[in-house]
Amino acid sequence: MAKSRQTKAYRRGHTKKDKALSGILASPAGRTMLAVTIRAEISPVDAVAPPGSVLETVVQVIRRYTDLPPILGVGTLMALASAALSQARATVRWPGESSDIELAQWLVMLAPSGTGKTFLRSVVQDALGLDLKKLPEPASGPAYLDGMKANCGTSLWDRDEYGQLIRSVAEGGSREDMRDLLLRSYDHDELVHATRTRGETRVARPVLTILGTSVDTTWGDCVDAQMLADGLAARHLYLVAEARPMTVPRYPRQQIVSAIRSAAGDLAERLVQPVTYQITPEADAVYHELWHALVADLGGSLDAAYVRRITWAAGRYAVIYHILTGREGSRVGVNAMRWAWRMVMLHCYCARLVLGLADRSLAGRVERITAWVEQQGERGVDTHAPGFARRVVTKFRRDISTVNEARQLVSLALAPETR
Repeated sequence: MAKSRQTKAYRRGHTKKDKALSGILASPAGRTMLAVTIRAEISPVDAVAPPGSVLETVVQVIRRYTDLPPILGVGTLMALASAALSQARATVRWPGESSDIELAQWLVMLAPSGTGKTFLRSVVQDALGLDLKKLPEPASGPAYLDGMKANCGTSLWDRDEYGQLIRSVAEGGSREDMRDLLLRSYDHDELVHATRTRGETRVARPVLTILGTSVDTTWGDCVDAQMLADGLAARHLYLVAEARPMTVPRYPRQQIVSAIRSAAGDLAERLVQPVTYQITPEADAVYHELWHALVADLGGSLDAAYVRRITWAAGRYAVIYHILTGREGSRVGVNAMRWAWRMVMLHCYCARLVLGLADRSLAGRVERITAWVEQQGERGVDTHAPGFARRVVTKFRRDISTVNEARQLVSLALAPETR
């Protein structure tokens, strides 16, 4: 097979930037994804976008033509790639294992209202041109099962206001019977539902990809800490976006779509091949090395269940990066695994943010606000500027209401003993 355009672009003129990005893996995980050094002039989103890849193009065009968060484009592309591979029945296998792992991901993106969540999902979907089987919005467990069966057991669930859905499943009502079906879908266990009138409905091996979005400020009203600890919400991978300053009056949709489509090359064709991908022994060794380093770095600051679920996604992400970087064949090597690990680190950081958003206690709110203030200082923002306290009020309007409260929290964050 001829080398794809992605491969040529990836290898052409990007050595310096890729070297800078590789240095991220040697930094502490918590701060790595919080802020990257000014010298490197890259952000966490850059850290997961291989130079010359369509993912890098997604980040670049969103920055160039909009004032929306590029991380939403990254999450959308990852979810769509996962759905396409899953629906093609592609799988991945680790060395020494006899079982194949499905490539489905459950991904949820949180962002402020007005940050173009729906717009960016639509743009990336149109640009990639993937013909995906989507799950019709189910109002009940039987409806969910019918939708999965109609799609031959594989579906993409593209759902806005995802936090409200999780709450409705947890609180009961018509969607209460979906909880067990979704948990079984996560583990790819057989789904069965039987009634006297409808008879029995079965889906032998469900493979569901989820792309959910929610407003960050209302997340805590929908999903509490307990639900994130051991409930359905704990099975998801999270990305958290921050609003960018408003600078663009109108977004050139077609120009954005065309740029991404041009960069995608043969991506759509590669994503629909029913391949069993193999993690190489060398990539497996890198995974183990990075896993131990991450666990040591986190030091118990993130629940072990989250660490395991997030790091298990490394194999699935490695397959996606194997394709995004234009590598041929079914053997997934060290390069793809290192890129996959950057997504793992980003998800670990975002999981901590999501847990914080669900903690409505005073201590949780103070910790969340002071951590954000520290982050701004690390990014070079003048936290002593007269207008900074007002920014804090705007950012955390559900937690604080006055500029004086904001100033007190800024002082707390910048006090020497809190550093």
